[in-house]
Amino acid sequence: MALTTTTSKAHAARRKTAPVLLYGPLLAAGLLLPGYFTYRFSIDTLAGWGGASLANVLMLSPQFYAEAAASAVSSQLLSDILVSTLLFFVWAYQEARRLEMRHFWIYPVLTYTVAFSVALPLFMWVRAHHLEHAGRERTPCHPPATTR
Repeated sequence: MALTTTTSKAHAARRKTAPVLLYGPLLAAGLLLPGYFTYRFSIDTLAGWGGASLANVLMLSPQFYAEAAASAVSSQLLSDILVSTLLFFVWAYQEARRLEMRHFWIYPVLTYTVAFSVALPLFMWVRAHHLEHAGRERTPCHPPATTR
């Protein structure tokens, strides 16, 4: 009996650290890598566009998208990110409602003010924590039956 209890406690501890070990480094990379290029872009380009206006800093100016779509490769990457982001918002909104997660609005805000590579791992980390805290182990293919 003692071995079973020890084994289940060790398994529960590994399950608790898994989201941190997986999503933590992805969150850090998602913040640092795009942040570096955003910083370089702001130093190199924003001065020529009239400085750090809110539209320029948030990458909402028409010049940003003109430069982002300057080649076929960058256009492909931009369209891929935009479609992926929209798909993430649809899925994450439904998932947040299903799990009764609050403050969904933070993920679109982070996507458009920081980076999608920050919003996605943060959502996954919070979702994993919420599932663990609520004691609801779910898989995407086999959600538990709800009783009403």
